[in-house]
Amino acid sequence: MVKLLQYCNLKLIILFLFGYILINFFASYKSFPKTNNYDKIIHNENGQQSIWTYEMKLFCFKIQQYIDNEKKDKLSNLLFKRNISIISSNLNKYTKQQSREISYYYSNWRSSPDLPRRLTPCDHQLYIELLRILDHFFRRHSISYMMIDGTLLGSYTNHDFLPWDDDVDLRVLMRDRSRMYTLLHQEFEHTIRILNISNEFGRYDILYFPWSPKAGIYNWSYPNVHITYLDENSTHVWREYNDNYSIHDCSISKLDIFPLVWRPFGQIWLPAPREPLVIFELLQWKSFDKLYYAKNYSHKYERAIPFIDGRARLHQLYPYYPWVKRYCLKTYCIEQLVAIYNNTNITIHTVQFEKYRIKPSFDSKLKNRTCSL
Repeated sequence: MVKLLQYCNLKLIILFLFGYILINFFASYKSFPKTNNYDKIIHNENGQQSIWTYEMKLFCFKIQQYIDNEKKDKLSNLLFKRNISIISSNLNKYTKQQSREISYYYSNWRSSPDLPRRLTPCDHQLYIELLRILDHFFRRHSISYMMIDGTLLGSYTNHDFLPWDDDVDLRVLMRDRSRMYTLLHQEFEHTIRILNISNEFGRYDILYFPWSPKAGIYNWSYPNVHITYLDENSTHVWREYNDNYSIHDCSISKLDIFPLVWRPFGQIWLPAPREPLVIFELLQWKSFDKLYYAKNYSHKYERAIPFIDGRARLHQLYPYYPWVKRYCLKTYCIEQLVAIYNNTNITIHTVQFEKYRIKPSFDSKLKNRTCSL
């Protein structure tokens, strides 16, 4: 009997200790900040670096050297010593000379705990290099293309990637697709790969450097650029493969798209619709200038990752990321990229555009539609 009681007491003690440990684990688990999980999964490159190609290691090593030199020479402080004034160029005046790039300093990067950065400086610079090459290719061959979706929103609000975004979306006209394929294979056979994808997100092409790391378990590499195609008639454009009902409701007037305008995107300029708001209105992004979201999907690993989704309002993001402030006069609009530095608003640069619309107007008939361009 005594042994039975001792055995029962031992079981109770073990259950009590197990319960105590479990309660403490869940209590501490809930208190983990999102950024800790995010940093472990996204920014910890150590595991992936072991399988990097020589070209990838060299590229990222040079970027780190560049950042170290910024810090050593305090070049980043120059960012706050002048307000660079720029007038957006006419897209049709392309020459083969490199267009004037925008001063950019990775050593000034900060990250919000609410919506952390998803790109490393190396990821960011790889994207910029890929976009530089594609931009010159498209313009050299008179192939119209433009930023769209979150890429356009990033340029509109931050003159860069949305800090919590990790992909690039472009659109090209269907009439240029076949010629683009032929020329890409001729000019970049060993430099840039193109892969046609069809999945739950739709049909699109992915362009990437073959020497950059694989995107999870898939056949393509990251970073990569997504290109979707636009059908057109004499007055409107719409996304390829849309049905007739969608074409009627989800098309956009060419007058709102063309002529394309140059917009800042990090260090470079990329073409964008003349009226950016028509894209956000079509997508029904009603809070695009008030509330920002990050999905729990990583394009770097091509899978959903817990804990990296989030949302934040502007006042939560201002202290961490440069932000565009804009106003329009009679014939033009001014965009100022402003950063908070030592509790002071500092204007990094100012860009002048031909006048565009800055007040959104959402069509009620699209309320229950899922449109995209």
